[in-house]
Amino acid sequence: ISDNGSGIELKELCLLGISHKTNSDSIGKFGEGLKIALIIFSRLGYITEIRSKNFICEVKSVEYFEEKVLQFNWKFVQSLQVGTEIKILNILPDHVIQIQNFIKEKFVSPDTVKLFEFEGNSIMSGNSLFNKKVFVQTLDNSKYSYDLKSLRLERDRNTASSWDIAYY
Repeated sequence: ISDNGSGIELKELCLLGISHKTNSDSIGKFGEGLKIALIIFSRLGYITEIRSKNFICEVKSVEYFEEKVLQFNWKFVQSLQVGTEIKILNILPDHVIQIQNFIKEKFVSPDTVKLFEFEGNSIMSGNSLFNKKVFVQTLDNSKYSYDLKSLRLERDRNTASSWDIAYY
């Protein structure tokens, strides 16, 4: 899994609630999504390797005081790395298929046919609400799906501001 963004800083990786994103097209806001994914992969027994800017970090689950916690082992390197690259080591084929299916359900695909598009906002078939191509919620009684570029979301990202929806 990789992106071509500005890369994650080591402190952003290790601490919650820290993010340096300034681009309005960036996904995420509070720096929690990647950490939740790392927790899930570690619970499944996987070691994850993250490469970005000037470091390589291995993330795995270890036991301290009879509790499982995430352990971050990093080293600083000279790198020409652009963006961030995440490798899930020795992942099972069944888990790859599950991840691919999840992505198909929770993200707007580049292949999605858009009925209307203007200034980064799109109308598509279906009944879902997306924010910057990421699934937010199902829209009951809707004939269309919407991908809105500047929609305000609640902190848990599964509820949109009703005022913003009415505005659009």
